[in-house]
Amino acid sequence: MNKPALLAVMVALSVSTDYALIGVLNVKVMDMLVFLSGIWMGPIYGAAAGALSWMVYGTVNPFGFNLVIFFTVVPMEMLYGVLGGLLQDRARLPGLDNAWLFGVVGLGATLSYDLVTNAVYGVVFYQSVLNGIIMGSLLSVVHVVSNFLQFMIVAPIVVVEADRSVFRRLSRLA
Repeated sequence: MNKPALLAVMVALSVSTDYALIGVLNVKVMDMLVFLSGIWMGPIYGAAAGALSWMVYGTVNPFGFNLVIFFTVVPMEMLYGVLGGLLQDRARLPGLDNAWLFGVVGLGATLSYDLVTNAVYGVVFYQSVLNGIIMGSLLSVVHVVSNFLQFMIVAPIVVVEADRSVFRRLSRLA
């Protein structure tokens, strides 16, 4: 498998799906796609998928650009790819046994992501960590629930089906 080519595809999918879902606040597919990048390519490429996705989306963001927020969100997005990479061997188990594991990992990563980014947002725009967390709490609930369901339901199915069809075909071409 050509990892740089797959990385480019995953970044393009992440960014394009974020733009496609721009009207649905905090329901995004990017986090799951970055997680899957880690599963398929390892933690380094997974982290790169997160960084590159947010570098593009964060720079050309319809909600505006803020340098402090940018430098907070990029490493937090990388967390999804690193976690996917750390679960790379576990994810290769047959069947959908990973549903709860993926769901819990997505839940924990999203809680961490939202806590850090809302705290920094609060400092930047409200001069208060607590105000940022409180103001962002409703959107955090949407983000956490959405990611939990995506990681638990969609991600295991995508891993199984991609391994069954796409990656099996690609390995025969190599």
